Amino acid sequence: MFPYFLSAHLPPGVLGLLLAALTGAAMTMLASDLNTLSMVLVEDFYRSARPASTDRERLRAARVLVIVVGLLNVVTALMLVRTGGSALSMWFAVSAIASGGLAGLFCWHCPQAGLRA
Repeated sequence: MFPYFLSAHLPPGVLGLLLAALTGAAMTMLASDLNTLSMVLVEDFYRSARPASTDRERLRAARVLVIVVGLLNVVTALMLVRTGGSALSMWFAVSAIASGGLAGLFCWHCPQAGLRA
C-alpha cells in the first residue's frame, strides 16, 4: 500500500527526495555494518594472528576484509534471489539452527543450570 501511495499521490520531486533519503539511509547502515565487522575481525583475529603488525597493516587488512565481506553479501543476496522462499523464512530457519546450537553450548558449559549430563 505504501509504494502505491508514494507513486500515486506524491509529486515527482518529493518522491525523488524520499527515494534518495531511503537509499542514503540504507547505504549508511550497510557502511556501518561493514565497518564494524571488519573492525571486529581485525581486532579479534588479525591482531592475535599477527601481534607485531603495524597500524598501516591492520588498516590494509580491514579494507580487504570490507571488500571480501561486501562481496560475500552480494553473493548471498544473489543466492537469496534465486530461491523460491522469502528472506524472512530463510532467516528463521538459519537462526533456529544457530540458536539451538548456542543453547546446547550454554547448557554444556553452565553447571549452574543443572542440565549437564
